[in-house]
Amino acid sequence: MPRSELAAELQRMAERAAGPGGQAAAQAMALAGERAIKLKLSRYQHPRRTPTPSPPGQPPAVVTGTLRRSVITQVPTGGAGRWIGSVAPTAVYSRIQELGGATGRGHHVLLPARPYVAPAVEELRRSGELGRVGQVAFARVVFGMVG
Repeated sequence: MPRSELAAELQRMAERAAGPGGQAAAQAMALAGERAIKLKLSRYQHPRRTPTPSPPGQPPAVVTGTLRRSVITQVPTGGAGRWIGSVAPTAVYSRIQELGGATGRGHHVLLPARPYVAPAVEELRRSGELGRVGQVAFARVVFGMVG
């Protein structure tokens, strides 16, 4: 390949890396987070109007599935080499379940933390899965690789 063609191809790869490659990596990583969080939220179940059987410190039990369904991935934002993917629950009670705290009328009920987002993300990081899915998505776009 002549030098001018090589330089042009390297420039195109750089543009794909800064634009769609980074966006694809951020999207893939956010989707992996969404799957991991939803899996955490599928660990325990119980029927309506019964006490929550999940132990404190464990993810909340599924009653209706609303919290699990509320976990959504946003389209990555950014550009020019910096992309941010995000995934989060949208249910109004999602934060109190994750972090615990006072709730109910007059805030007289203390709900223990039942984390599900932070542990799911930490497991993805620790296992290397988060980086792997990002790298694969990036390589598909930038280098045209499959795998």
